[in-house]
Amino acid sequence: MMPVPRCLSASCGTCVAFSYAGDFRSLLVRDTQAVYAVENNAYTQEYADEENL
Repeated sequence: MMPVPRCLSASCGTCVAFSYAGDFRSLLVRDTQAVYAVENNAYTQEYADEENL
């Protein structure tokens, strides 16, 4: 766990950084708000739960 990167949110939330080779959607839980892929320090949103944002 770590703080949400400032470039993604101005709130003081937390996030989880992990590496996974499969389909991450099987790992989602009800409270998941978003999933980002990180490559070369650039973030790409892969999933967003609009109801929980």
